[in-house]
Amino acid sequence: VRSDPVMGKVYNETNAMHDGLGGLAVYLMRESMNKSSFWRPYICSLPSYVPLPIFFSEKKLERVKRQQLPEEQWRNLDNLMESRRDTIELKFTSIMPALFRKYPDMFPIRDFSYPRFAWACSIIMSRTWGKRFQDEVLRNKTGNLTTQVQTLVPAADMPNHLPEAFQARTLPSGSLFLIAHRNLTKGDQVYISYGPKCDAEFLAHYGFVPFNNTRVKCKHGFGFGNVTLEGGSMLTDDGKNTSMSADERVREWRIKWRAHFAKFYKMLNRASKEQQLQGGRWK
Repeated sequence: VRSDPVMGKVYNETNAMHDGLGGLAVYLMRESMNKSSFWRPYICSLPSYVPLPIFFSEKKLERVKRQQLPEEQWRNLDNLMESRRDTIELKFTSIMPALFRKYPDMFPIRDFSYPRFAWACSIIMSRTWGKRFQDEVLRNKTGNLTTQVQTLVPAADMPNHLPEAFQARTLPSGSLFLIAHRNLTKGDQVYISYGPKCDAEFLAHYGFVPFNNTRVKCKHGFGFGNVTLEGGSMLTDDGKNTSMSADERVREWRIKWRAHFAKFYKMLNRASKEQQLQGGRWK
């Protein structure tokens, strides 16, 4: 992004673009609409829809949970899904309004919509590796020189999962290193391991559940956990104690946030129509 003749300027002038997930999602959206993009062959190989549970209807989600997950992992899946939805919505609201205002001609609201942003995030969440690199611009703005970014690697993100295969590794040089699961001949399928995850984690992250994987226990699943003070109470943001658990606070926050985002999304749709009538400007 920094080396792009157009996006480099946006990256340097917009703090929110330094977010590893959100910044890459914006770049991926832009390149997906650029027919002359250097990355076009790779982007055209990406799915137009990622079958992740966050995009399922309630009816389909209930059916998939009952058919593919043990009952004790249903809550794990619900929390993983809600957490991912939180992330996508929060990234969108923290990055896109700034770009809409500052660069209305480059980022028209109609083209850089929430559904397209959610698609880009789903691609990144299901196909990337974390990579640390040094960012001088970020250090000037935040004081942190090294940051963790999400890395899309064409071709390396194609292998399917096989439990007995090897996981991808990042070398000290920063290169991504894949090891074949066995000696291969022409026409053999290449596999890697996506790592030890429970059924709910596989379904939430990749949209499928491996065969005979139920022995793996979930590492995530219950919101932020029940972080309480002595006596069972919890310290709130304003310093007051409350008997409400962390999970209950998260659920209460999500109800308020979903209502806020619904209003924001409605306002954005209205602004998109106005922008088209007013020559591209958004106030």
